[in-house]
Amino acid sequence: TYLNPGIKYFLGKAAHKIIELTSIFTPQKNIIKNYSHFEKSDPFKIGDMTITPFWMDHSAFDSYAFLIESYGKKIFYSGDFRGHGRKHKSFKWLRHNAPANVDYLLMEGTQVERKTIKDKTESEIEIELIDIFSGNDQLNLVYASGQNIDRLVSIYRACKRTGKLFVVDVYTATVLKSLSKFAAIPHPSREFNDIKVIYPYFLCKRLSNENNEKILYKFRNYKITKEEIRMNKHNIVMTARPSMKFDLDHISDIDGGNFVYSLW
Repeated sequence: TYLNPGIKYFLGKAAHKIIELTSIFTPQKNIIKNYSHFEKSDPFKIGDMTITPFWMDHSAFDSYAFLIESYGKKIFYSGDFRGHGRKHKSFKWLRHNAPANVDYLLMEGTQVERKTIKDKTESEIEIELIDIFSGNDQLNLVYASGQNIDRLVSIYRACKRTGKLFVVDVYTATVLKSLSKFAAIPHPSREFNDIKVIYPYFLCKRLSNENNEKILYKFRNYKITKEEIRMNKHNIVMTARPSMKFDLDHISDIDGGNFVYSLW
């Protein structure tokens, strides 16, 4: 772990939950014990500083900008932000309600030199996915981060509009279920019975070896087997990543399908 227990960490509840899940599902054991949660637009104090978080549109769930005030001075830190995601209304709101009379502005410049590139909106990506899924009678695989909630929602919506089942692995299912407490997110449940869960062999083996097998039972009612995927490949869109190669090798007759790579 790279976390100093002597430092207090301030973060949103949803971001904290994502970090906890990462510690369970990966070798990274970043357990935050010294922390304080904040809420959007609710100021909090650290010493002589007053900090106000503003919810931002970002591919990382629960992202914020911060207004920092101290001794009559104001610093606004934008963080990394965008205006083309599914929370674009939060960016639009900030444009019209940004703090006034700021002394210093700190901004991230991820795309500052990309003058000619226009990012596609999630709605535009959803339409592209619909075209891909509609024109294929084989298995559709999508390599996307299990924490990129906006992209997962776009994939699900494209599945919904093309009559496909959306299959996610147990890690992604756990992330979606956990974050559904903070926002209206589709997740394996009776409400979203068109989402099924696959159990990757090596991931499940490690969870069991680390006494986390109880996680595996949460989605047993929504489990889909490799044979069921093979039999219904024409009707399935499934998230995949390199660590699932063993599982894909054990699903026969899936050559000729689509593979969509979604950059984080």
